[in-house]
Amino acid sequence: VPKFNYKIVGNIPYYITGYLFRILGELKNKPSLIILTIQKEVAERLAAKAPNMNLLAASVQFWAEPKIIDYISKNDFKPQPKVDSAIIKLVIKQLSNYEITQLPNYYRFIKILFKQPRKTILNNLISNSQFPISKPIILEKLQKIGINPNDRPQNLSIEQIIKLSTLF
Repeated sequence: VPKFNYKIVGNIPYYITGYLFRILGELKNKPSLIILTIQKEVAERLAAKAPNMNLLAASVQFWAEPKIIDYISKNDFKPQPKVDSAIIKLVIKQLSNYEITQLPNYYRFIKILFKQPRKTILNNLISNSQFPISKPIILEKLQKIGINPNDRPQNLSIEQIIKLSTLF
């Protein structure tokens, strides 16, 4: 399969942002760079780091490094939208074949981890029927990589989330 080096630049309709990121994340031949104008609040969630990590950030930061380049006021558009915008730059990470094969498991894991963000990491993992793993085993796995089971998912870095996902 030939690899193509391409970039994506656009001002996309805000209602397709989440869907577009899912499509981009699943591409086998990803662009080398993506620059988009998206809703300001979504851009801030996308670029979030601990202690503000969230499901959207965890899902995209696995395969790209997002950075907010600038903000655009809603007053700069005609017709004027109801929200401000941000220009976001996504530099695509080079994933190994192993990381690519882990994507479905990773996405399944983060949905469980962030299902109830106000719950602790431990409670999110043990209260999910997809993980038939006992509490002592989950505690042991968390301790093994130095994660406090009573912490909240939002306090994890992307590196910790990726490492944690490989244990389940």
